[in-house]
Amino acid sequence: GRFSATDQPSCTVCPQTKYQVAVGQPLCDDCPTGKHSLEDVSVCTLCAAGRWGDALIGQHSVLHCEECPPGKYQGAMNQSLCNGCAAGFSTNNLTSALICPSCLKGKFAVSAAPGCTSCPPGKYQGLDEASSCVMCEAGQWSGGTAIVCILCDAGRYGHAELHQHSSGHCAACPPGKFQGNTGETNCTVCAAGQDTVSEEATPVCTDCVAGRFSATGQPNCTVCPQTKYQVAVGQPSCDDCPAGKHSPEDVSACIACLAGRWGDASISKHNVLHCAECPHGQYQHVIAQTACIACPAGRHGTGGSLNSDCTSLCPVGKWSALSAPL
Repeated sequence: GRFSATDQPSCTVCPQTKYQVAVGQPLCDDCPTGKHSLEDVSVCTLCAAGRWGDALIGQHSVLHCEECPPGKYQGAMNQSLCNGCAAGFSTNNLTSALICPSCLKGKFAVSAAPGCTSCPPGKYQGLDEASSCVMCEAGQWSGGTAIVCILCDAGRYGHAELHQHSSGHCAACPPGKFQGNTGETNCTVCAAGQDTVSEEATPVCTDCVAGRFSATGQPNCTVCPQTKYQVAVGQPSCDDCPAGKHSPEDVSACIACLAGRWGDASISKHNVLHCAECPHGQYQHVIAQTACIACPAGRHGTGGSLNSDCTSLCPVGKWSALSAPL
């Protein structure tokens, strides 16, 4: 730990950054990189594990041995550099690391990264020691730090124009379409005679009620228009009212013309005016008829629902032909 030059009156302590292990020496040796020394020492001190000897910093104190920065490690003593963490590993933003722990599921790290990074929304990672994250497939989404992606609910589908970083990626099936499965990328058109009831996401289509109908993919069931009806559920169209009957809109059955009236094909069937009154000299005692019956010869009447409405016999001195009004 000391030396002396020729004719030097006494031995001198080795200065900082130098050492001398032997006796009777004329000078001291420089500490190698990775070691440091105080004065008057016979050996240099090794840089501790987790540190490295920086040649740019004087070797006269422990400051010569710098801490390994985040993302690097050194498990051995007396080293002149630190090693970068491999991809999938990091020092968790700590200095002086001896090892690099692995990144856990839902996180990743590139080489020499100071810390593990959470998978961003729309991606996931189900393995430890990962160097990247995986994009969620269409029909799935994730909210970040995910180890798996979440399937879109039934009644929704993965919308390619919406990012997969939230449940907003999963758009509601539009009216007239449905999706009964999870994790799907499209919706299915409702069959004719069905609709989706509401504009909310729906996993099933519902049959149109009696008095209504829908074509394939129609968003809502439509009421049967005037002159038409539908008695069954789940139908693609409405039926025409037969002659002798009429209907307003949205009905499951047509309304029969009353006795004393008849269904005039020349008059629209959308209301009761379709059923014309029997003219004078005729009658109709049955409902839903398309014609009236002539009063018997020798009788007359003002029109009505019964044969008796064809009033009494013609008086003496008068006569009537069949269907004569008077």
